[in-house]
Amino acid sequence: MDGHFVFVVVCIGIEIIKTAVGDPSTLSMVIDKRSNKLADFIQILDPPTSFSGDTTVIHVEYRCRDERYVGVEVLSDVIGVFKSQIDTSVKVFQKVFRCHKDSISAQAKVKKVQLKLPPYVGFNFNVLNKNVTFTSNTKLRAWILETEWRHSCKKHNNCFTRSFVKVAYESSIDPPFSRPYVDVKSSLRGCISYRSKIQHYATSFRIPTCDVENEVVELLSYPLVLSGDPYGVFRKLEPYKNPELEARRLTQILKPRFTLVVWLYMLDVCAHDRLCSVFHHFSWDSLYKSPLLFINSNGQLHVQVEHADGQHSAGVANDAVPLHTWLRVVFSFKINKWTLAVTKNRNISDTTISDYTHPFGAVYYNDTEGLFTLGGAETTPSVRGYIGHATLYRNVALSYKEVSMLGSDEPMFRLGLTRREERCSDFLSWVAKRIEFYKRVTSRVMHPDKCPVPFLELIKSVTKQPDANSVGDTCPAERTGRHRKNVDKLVRAMVKTRGYVHHKTVAKDLYKKASEWLDVSLDAVPRAFPVLKQAACLGSVDAMYVVAVLLNHGIHVKSDEIQSQAYLMLAALENQRLAALALGHKHRNGLHGASADLEHSFRYYKFVADTARLDKERHKDTDVFTESVRLTDERALHEQTDEDGDVFQWLSHQAKQGVLSAQNRVGRALFWGQQGLRRNLEAAVDYFRMSAETGDSQSQYDYGVVLMKGQGTKRDVDAGLQQIHKAAEQQNPSALNAIGWHAMNFERNYRKAAEYFERAHRLGNPDAMFNLGHMHLYGTYPYKEKDVDLALRYFFDAGTRNHLDAGVAIAAISAKGTGRQPRNVYTAAEWSRFIAEKTPAVGMVLRKGIKAFKAGKHDVSLFYYALAADAGLEIGAFNLAWLCEENRDGVTSFIEKECVWSQYNISIQREKQFVDSYALVKMGDYYWYGCEGHRNPSKAVDLYVQAATMHNPQALFNLGLLVEEGVSLSASALREVHVPQAFRRNNVTLLTHLYNRCRDSHQSEAFIPCSIALWRVQILDFWDRHQIFIKISTMAAAMLFTILSSYKLLRSNQGNAMDPQDENI
Repeated sequence: MDGHFVFVVVCIGIEIIKTAVGDPSTLSMVIDKRSNKLADFIQILDPPTSFSGDTTVIHVEYRCRDERYVGVEVLSDVIGVFKSQIDTSVKVFQKVFRCHKDSISAQAKVKKVQLKLPPYVGFNFNVLNKNVTFTSNTKLRAWILETEWRHSCKKHNNCFTRSFVKVAYESSIDPPFSRPYVDVKSSLRGCISYRSKIQHYATSFRIPTCDVENEVVELLSYPLVLSGDPYGVFRKLEPYKNPELEARRLTQILKPRFTLVVWLYMLDVCAHDRLCSVFHHFSWDSLYKSPLLFINSNGQLHVQVEHADGQHSAGVANDAVPLHTWLRVVFSFKINKWTLAVTKNRNISDTTISDYTHPFGAVYYNDTEGLFTLGGAETTPSVRGYIGHATLYRNVALSYKEVSMLGSDEPMFRLGLTRREERCSDFLSWVAKRIEFYKRVTSRVMHPDKCPVPFLELIKSVTKQPDANSVGDTCPAERTGRHRKNVDKLVRAMVKTRGYVHHKTVAKDLYKKASEWLDVSLDAVPRAFPVLKQAACLGSVDAMYVVAVLLNHGIHVKSDEIQSQAYLMLAALENQRLAALALGHKHRNGLHGASADLEHSFRYYKFVADTARLDKERHKDTDVFTESVRLTDERALHEQTDEDGDVFQWLSHQAKQGVLSAQNRVGRALFWGQQGLRRNLEAAVDYFRMSAETGDSQSQYDYGVVLMKGQGTKRDVDAGLQQIHKAAEQQNPSALNAIGWHAMNFERNYRKAAEYFERAHRLGNPDAMFNLGHMHLYGTYPYKEKDVDLALRYFFDAGTRNHLDAGVAIAAISAKGTGRQPRNVYTAAEWSRFIAEKTPAVGMVLRKGIKAFKAGKHDVSLFYYALAADAGLEIGAFNLAWLCEENRDGVTSFIEKECVWSQYNISIQREKQFVDSYALVKMGDYYWYGCEGHRNPSKAVDLYVQAATMHNPQALFNLGLLVEEGVSLSASALREVHVPQAFRRNNVTLLTHLYNRCRDSHQSEAFIPCSIALWRVQILDFWDRHQIFIKISTMAAAMLFTILSSYKLLRSNQGNAMDPQDENI
């Protein structure tokens, strides 16, 4: 080692590579020990981050103190686009040149190197370059090598490895369809035929694509709530577009192979000897297809299939499925044999297996026919519990060991359903102990001679083995935690007065107490929140929903979206209407971690829509009509009254004086619970009778209906029909429809029914339209066959006139499709939501929000509108955002989540007819001013334009300001705002038009600011057009004023100078 020694430095800096692409990932140098001077040096100046084709030029800087070889090369991993072979570390480019000895000058040299990549790596796909490839891990390398090593390294292709002076840079080759095309002249030698040119240009500038054909279908990715009712999530599978896959699928129709994996959480078995659906396949007309996976009353999985001859056969699993734990069910089917593997708690060793072979011929399975449903459908109830995840392997039968286990980060595990059940079980156990204790205390008070002797009890406790299920004597009573004192008091009072305690009653009283606290002030949330959780554990579904909303927004508690979702699912399991609406809203918009899935949202919307009409017909005194009143609408707020309000008292006085309009208005308001009034059917009937006595046909119909149904009065069908016939004689369309309805349902005279329905339909009655659709749907229209498509048209006519049952029918038919019409999930979900939002549960929440606001309790009003907003109500989101924006009494100080922009944004996601222009203007401001860092002028213009089409003067004013700021409005935007062509000549005419319309709007408060803006534009325009004249005139006026002033001053001085002379004279 007395000669030279080599010192090697390798720098691989991950952070450097990320922050500065030009820094090399590998750098090596040779140092002469004796001279301690740098001998050789090489680097690439400004290396490209990506490149392709054959025109990229790099600059190599190098220095040699002896004869050397210098090399530049590109190394990359290559994979074929149309063939999946992979080649790693392929040298796609190399250039080597000599570096001559330079012992005198220490100056580095710079050489240009053109990177000419081969066509399959550097160029795009066309007829001249068919075998294009993808690349990855590309490195741009340069090295200096001693001449004696050149022959050896060339032979072994390892020059870079042998070199001690080298550099490497991370780079990339452009993706295939971002590369240039091969030049036709350089590719085809000699004369180029016309055909070659056509082929070249026909295949260039096109990106060949192939549709994704996934044989593994994710049916469900987020937990689904199943309440044991006929509701579920529908899925439709389409034929393969790939001919080979489709051919294989068709050959397997009578020899099916597939695997279904379902994660299931069961709460109960199917009751009353029924079959409850986990998953099944059915046609558009509700006929069962293969397969059907049900649960029977013993808790066993029941599998049913359809055979080629149309017959059905079934088999049952060996064991019952466990309850209250997550199960993975792997259902594997091959030709005519199936295997069921049920794994408990993600423990593959805890798996039970059942199998069965169907003996009756070939099994028929066509997965593109009809629909699959997770849960129930129409007449088939679902299981009661949750489905956490579901996957279908379309063309392969797998064993349970071949299916990978889901991770613990899946939503179904993060919801913590099992842990919550355990905690709730502990609380219920404590309640049971308190009940037993107070029963014993009550018994001892009534029989004091039976009080136990402490010494004897001590001996018993020592000699007797403790019973795990025994409650134990607590005399005196054990200490109760501060959060459980309310429960303890209720239990003690109920045992004392009734002798028994029902959990539902305790839950109801706890929820009532917590609600009373919250109705006073939201400062009571810390005290009410534990009580609400206890009420939820005891079964109060309303408490579950309130807890979910408080956790979601973080109102006086820590925000927790996951736990909020869990409480929503618990409430929806018990069919709480607002919770179901909230889950539908989240899945429709993909909020708070829920999957954006219209099919999933339809399941929840459909349930509430189906029950909306029934809820309204039950006529609870606590129910109210759903009214969308904005807190910005002072007139609508004033019309909201109560039984002691001035408006109601005046209308009642007018009605009693015989004013027909007042009688009708008061009667309907009392009947439906409108305008802030509570439902009072008896009082409503009195007003209906008074107005009917005037001979008004609509009043006679209303009075006849309540008599026939016995609503608020004794039922009298004959008297009711008499009133309806009187109205029909006056051609009242509602009465004509009612006669037809009676003929259809009681007389069974379909010909008479159709005649009256047609007469009412011609007069525009929506009930008649629905009834005609019903007759065509079930084939009861005289001399006509069943026609679902014609029925759907009638339902649309009625639904657009706010007929609830028609809307439900539209949703049901659209979800499945007809024999001629494809299914339309969007239509189904939107109609279901539209009807569902009319449920009385929504009306009550909105009513409480208005009353709290009118009483000056802005925090309480905000709470109720938060309940409505989480249910997806546009009016709820709007009023919540407005209250947060106004921030009266500092209401936003106790809300963790931002509630202005997020809620305005949600409110404008609805259909145009439901959106308020004020919300559009606010979101326009959000994007224009860049609130929260989201500035988007084009989006702001779009929102202002939408608001301007609703004649909002603020939107017109803001558009004018944008124009003054230099924003150019597109021709389409100007057309939407209805700006005539004559006013588009320049900004002045455009601004004049916008500010004129703003000034002349129906909102009087817009007059002054819009007028000032208009005057300013006119003044500035006048200045621009006449500024020279104004300047000259001003200058002339100033000069004239100066001259006159000087002249006057001069004359004044002359006058003063002459005064002494006058005195001398």
